[in-house]
Amino acid sequence: MESSEIKHILLSIGAELCGIASINSFNDAPYGFHPKDVFPECKSVITFAIRFPVVCGTLTNVETYTQARDSVTDECDRISLDLCCILEKRGIKCVPISTCDAIYDECSGRWRSKVSIKHAAVLGGIGTIGKHSLVISSEFGCMMWLGCVLCDTELDTDPIKPSICENCNKCVEACPVGALESELMEQTKCEAFAYKEEGIVCHRCRDACPYNFGILNNSDREIAYQVH
Repeated sequence: MESSEIKHILLSIGAELCGIASINSFNDAPYGFHPKDVFPECKSVITFAIRFPVVCGTLTNVETYTQARDSVTDECDRISLDLCCILEKRGIKCVPISTCDAIYDECSGRWRSKVSIKHAAVLGGIGTIGKHSLVISSEFGCMMWLGCVLCDTELDTDPIKPSICENCNKCVEACPVGALESELMEQTKCEAFAYKEEGIVCHRCRDACPYNFGILNNSDREIAYQVH
């Protein structure tokens, strides 16, 4: 099966951006969190993105924002599973990676996805990681959620894109707890402040990013500004 056919399938089941990386691109993955640690037969890593609803991303209402975030997360997981089921019928073995899973890495003292979907998205050419630790794409900025599927087939890969982030430090300055002042985002500081019983109460780093809606879809920024 060709990469273009897999991308066509992904777009038909709800993905809006797609990218593919070779397993050989993951040599720097942390011990225990390499794609082959999950699926030893993996040869290609497929990533995709769906846009976060623009207006929902600007709301200060905690419950509504959190509900939208949870729904988008579920949609990513649904697309991953659907793609696996479709490809398996065509003889390709696949493993879906949960969009928001978190495993504690004893070696680094950090919480990680069992395969870093952010880094897979970079290696697959969807976007680049900004100073706020979020992936930014030209199309949707950092207002997008990511999904990932591991497969046992060698596929044509996508080139890595040049960085969009200009190190303007606006996200660093916007963080109320200084979680972005170090080279690596301080997860404990961020999570203790942003995640409460009622939902996600802070996304200021995302809001402050000049490219939070991308650099291609200017109409999204106009919609967001109209909300305020």
